[in-house]
Amino acid sequence: MTRRPGQGPLPNYRSEDTSGRVWWKRNADPVGWHSIFAFALAIALVAVVGVTFDPLGVTTEFDLPETEQVAFDQSYAVARQTAQETWTERGRREALIAQALSSAADRSPWVQGARAGWSEGWNDALDALKEASEAHAPREELDRELGLLDGIARR
Repeated sequence: MTRRPGQGPLPNYRSEDTSGRVWWKRNADPVGWHSIFAFALAIALVAVVGVTFDPLGVTTEFDLPETEQVAFDQSYAVARQTAQETWTERGRREALIAQALSSAADRSPWVQGARAGWSEGWNDALDALKEASEAHAPREELDRELGLLDGIARR
């Protein structure tokens, strides 16, 4: 039985009698093929948007070569800059000392000091090598090592 609007305590309320339908008619199904289709379409849409736009910025196996290249480029730039600073200064220092050692005519105190320090350092290194060989070399190799060290010219 259906109530007509305007009767009863709530005049604007209308309700249906659910038992008034015919038994062979199908009731409304809230989860039908249209719901399953909409869910599948939503999953496909999310997948397409995720692959196309990558909103989360997730690194996948397909992104690894590019990521490795970017990391290599950044680390290479830093390593190159550091090496240039270090080795440029070292190269200048070595070139200056080589020039001081090769110029025999220069009598400046700096050149004389560089030559004396170079010679003393060389001779001190030979003495330290000889002491280390005498202290730690095996007996069968001691004569050979000392002969090699004695063959190196002192400065």
